[in-house]
Amino acid sequence: MNVKCVGAIISIVFVSLVGLISVTDAAEVIVAFGDSITEGKGVTPYSTYLQDAVGSCASVVNQGVIGERTSGGVNRIQEVLEAYQPNYVIIMEGSNDSFWEESSSTVKFNLASMIDKVRAYNAVPILSNITPNTRNEGQGLAIPNYNNKISTLATEKGVTFVDSYNNVFPNWASLTVDGVHPNEEGAQVLANLFYGALPICQGTGSGSGSSSGGDSGGGGCFIATAAFGSPLESHVVELKRFRDQILLKTWLGKEFVQAYYKYSPPIADTIHEHAWMRFVVRVLLYPLVGLSYCMVAMVQMTSLFGMFVLTGSFAISIFFARLLYRRMRIAKVS
Repeated sequence: MNVKCVGAIISIVFVSLVGLISVTDAAEVIVAFGDSITEGKGVTPYSTYLQDAVGSCASVVNQGVIGERTSGGVNRIQEVLEAYQPNYVIIMEGSNDSFWEESSSTVKFNLASMIDKVRAYNAVPILSNITPNTRNEGQGLAIPNYNNKISTLATEKGVTFVDSYNNVFPNWASLTVDGVHPNEEGAQVLANLFYGALPICQGTGSGSGSSSGGDSGGGGCFIATAAFGSPLESHVVELKRFRDQILLKTWLGKEFVQAYYKYSPPIADTIHEHAWMRFVVRVLLYPLVGLSYCMVAMVQMTSLFGMFVLTGSFAISIFFARLLYRRMRIAKVS
């Protein structure tokens, strides 16, 4: 077996064993609930930066679903509540409703139902309005009407309200990938807004500037940052790329990342305090870093290859369609 593969397996086994020995439940669970703006479209989602901010004080679970409308959210949220048993639920939905020109009153009604379900589960809802849309002028002009309904709902229900729209709108051009979805910087802005709205974890994670959570953090790569000493160290950055481009793209990978966020902070704290443990973990992580680099490179190459295959297939289809059309014309004339 390849030496790197053996090293990678040893690394994973080591971390898993330490995790089993040191497991401590996170004090709180925060669910980020919404559509593609929450899930993150091609970029690191705001939930990852929120996890950095709260540190080991809480576990942040991303439950964003691309293309979901508020009607879908109403049907899905109960399942999420039962699966994760959260203490807090951040609700940010309605962008897709505005795209399909759903009634703003219907959106308000659906969001109210979500709030009621969250409260019935003894969790605390935090409601956000819709972020801007500068890609579609008509939809962009309609969003303030939806947001007025959402802010009114927050007042009526007495829930914490986050004005995401007005906080990002002035600089939206530099905070978005495509006029609709936030980029890395936009995701960080949203994470800071939600962090400020939480009544917990203030002064514990990287968002507070505190050293207690920030030393072990690093884009959520707690153990790697503890071992290598900085979230900006090249090996840590490579592992974060693996997380964002590989793990967070699959359901199983997301589950692993959430479990890692939940159980790794106390392990990282222990590693950080002992020089010999930092050395051992670094040695064990080197093969995993190499494997991560290879997998990210393979995915990028596969995407490029897929684009060529798709283009080639389309060209071949056009060719045969034209050939068939010609033969049909010849047959018709004869």
